[in-house]
Amino acid sequence: MKFAEDFIVFTLFLLIPIFVGLFFALRGGKQRTTNEFLLADKKLQSWLVAISLVASYFSSLALMGTAAEVFSYGLQYIMLALLSFWTVAGAVHTLFIPMFHRLKVVSVNELLYLCVVLYLPSQAISDVAGVPLVVGIVPTGVVCLIYSALGGLKAVSWTNAIHLFLMLTGLITLCIMGINNAGGFDRVIQVNKNRQRLTLFNSNPDPTIRDTFWSLAIGGALTAMPLWTVSQISVQRYMSVSFVSLARRAMWIALPVLIIVMSLACFNGLAMYAVYADCDPLTVGEIQRNDQVLFYFVTDKLHHVKGLSGFTTACIFAGSVSFVSSGLNSLCLVILEDFVKKRFKNIDDFDSTKVCKLITVILGIVVIAGAFALHHCGYTVLQVFSSVHYILGGSLLGLFTLGMLIGRANSKGAYIGVASGLGITIWLFIGAQLYPISHLRGPVSTSDCPSDVFNNTQVAATHNDTGMRSTSGSGQPSDGQILWNVVFVVLRYRLDCYHGDRYNYKLNTRKFKGKENWRRPQTAVSNQVMVTKLVTKASETMELQDRPTTVRRQGGLGKAWGKKATRFHRTASKTILANEHCVMSTEKELKELTQKISALEVKCLDKSLPSSFYI
Repeated sequence: MKFAEDFIVFTLFLLIPIFVGLFFALRGGKQRTTNEFLLADKKLQSWLVAISLVASYFSSLALMGTAAEVFSYGLQYIMLALLSFWTVAGAVHTLFIPMFHRLKVVSVNELLYLCVVLYLPSQAISDVAGVPLVVGIVPTGVVCLIYSALGGLKAVSWTNAIHLFLMLTGLITLCIMGINNAGGFDRVIQVNKNRQRLTLFNSNPDPTIRDTFWSLAIGGALTAMPLWTVSQISVQRYMSVSFVSLARRAMWIALPVLIIVMSLACFNGLAMYAVYADCDPLTVGEIQRNDQVLFYFVTDKLHHVKGLSGFTTACIFAGSVSFVSSGLNSLCLVILEDFVKKRFKNIDDFDSTKVCKLITVILGIVVIAGAFALHHCGYTVLQVFSSVHYILGGSLLGLFTLGMLIGRANSKGAYIGVASGLGITIWLFIGAQLYPISHLRGPVSTSDCPSDVFNNTQVAATHNDTGMRSTSGSGQPSDGQILWNVVFVVLRYRLDCYHGDRYNYKLNTRKFKGKENWRRPQTAVSNQVMVTKLVTKASETMELQDRPTTVRRQGGLGKAWGKKATRFHRTASKTILANEHCVMSTEKELKELTQKISALEVKCLDKSLPSSFYI
């Protein structure tokens, strides 16, 4: 946000919820009973409940994440909305809404995740636009706790409706500006089509592929199920209407609205890819993570229009405000039902309402403090906080499903089931963090980047993580491909060193503790000879002019690779993992790079890298 008008627009956006909270604090029953404060007297209209559900579900994290997912990996992700959500809606309609109304359940057992929702958008705008972190966290958090404490669920629901309207307006604005900056709607489609990013149905059963029909239809449904069924926010919305039929109607109204919002976010990802198709901001280091691309587009392409950058930023933050306020109100209900009323059984309704408002303020302060604490935590802690919502949600969903469908279930079985589910989920989560699966990004280019930003103009299949994966469609690789892949591991990290501080290096010693032989300096001599031989052989046996080359660095390369090639490839893979890499596509460049190997060795000496780098 560059102009004063941007900050004025953002400030007005933050003031709207406070006025809504004051309105409902002074209107009607003036929020004097817990039924009014927490459940809106069960008189909310179905359309308002539906909009509140969508605004609560599609937070800023979902908005940024959806656009970033499509920007990086293509349109396949939209199948989550087109397939999975319908399955979830059927389960909610048939099982969960009738059960909650029949049992009059208002308390299911989300504080850590609220901190993440408040922190990550603030961090993204801080990194990209240089806005202080406190500007994003404190005003947003304070506004959430004020209007949630003043107006209760009515204020939260009506504010969610306003924020959803702002979010839709912002998404449409971003779509229009993206199309305009990309050169028209036809070019957006053409660029994404030419680079094979419009694939919707991928029936490959390989579970390591990021987005397939099976992972989105089945895995996506199981991921979304807890949010729509046993999430405290959803349960509170279902219970804020008088009849089961109204709750069901609200859910079916929410579904198409959510699909529209998600589709707009997906198209934003396509439009931003078309804008940056020839100057990828992640490759050149303008952003550090994929989820920053939305804010980067706002600050990079919309800053020249006064007020527009502030408006679009406010629309993105609307998702955070809606989710955090909904979470505060829901957690207040949980604490009241599960702790306060069990401890103070004679507390009257008026005092309970006062306690609710006090709890809301305290929780708001805790969420703000937690968001600042996340700024000083490592990436692993942030990952845990981001995932705890889903780790606990699956076991909770299983517990409620057990109680609904199995009449013979008892407490011992429930405890064992929850413990087993949590254990397996935590085990999978830890494994995913320690040994992440490689996911191939879509093809990107830096050919239109300014020369002072980046000097590699080749189209490359880039990655978010340390693994690599071949995209060859043929069954068995040729000898030339095999040798080239082996050679490229060394050429790549030599080139990364050549580019200097734009790359981040770290030793992969996790699997090789105590095996130091491959680090010895003398190994570099024999490996250097092997490099020369393999470069010569690869240049003789493979034509590179007409095909882009990617690298496969996976274990178990097979006998076809040859013993020497396999041994050398594994040695190079153990040596270093680079977060970025380069790909050469022509024989001429290959020969030039071969001639520069000695010069690059000298440059590497000046970088003070570990000795294992030179293997």
